[in-house]
Amino acid sequence: TGIPTAPTASANTNNTQIATTAYVDSKTLFRTTTDSSTHTGTLTNTIIWSEDISNKLSSGDIADLISDVVKVSGSATATIRYYLNSSASLSGATQIGLYHYGYTGLNIANFRRELIVKSSTSIRVKGTISNMLNDLSIFGNYADVTVNLASLYVIFAITLGNTGDQFLVSSRKMVR
Repeated sequence: TGIPTAPTASANTNNTQIATTAYVDSKTLFRTTTDSSTHTGTLTNTIIWSEDISNKLSSGDIADLISDVVKVSGSATATIRYYLNSSASLSGATQIGLYHYGYTGLNIANFRRELIVKSSTSIRVKGTISNMLNDLSIFGNYADVTVNLASLYVIFAITLGNTGDQFLVSSRKMVR
């Protein structure tokens, strides 16, 4: 009588053992709301946001980095970049995503990267292609990035080419 129990398999287990699929609750590492002001005019790879995620990830974690960017007005030409770095600066940063707005009718883009923590010094970055935007990512399927989990920032930068360009970051979040 009672409820039968079995072990919960560890991550990446791939065999025929009997195991449960224990419920795992995702954890939000950060979440932001819509920016209070638009980013306007001509900007050249300007940091408009960074998030300190130091010590929030551990070896074996899988985290999703998700962001939405909205074109408010202006031309359809803008470049959005995401980086990982040991500080909140672009100096020495590793680019993990590049989006280029190049469609006249495009008003919103969804950015998503899956970060698989291999060790305290290595993250595998996997990209997914947005169905609303041509993802010109520098990585094909995935790339391994050297990091220090004890000192790690996600950085968002934007380039706007024309004086009348206005873009708004509507949301950013990372969950594991």
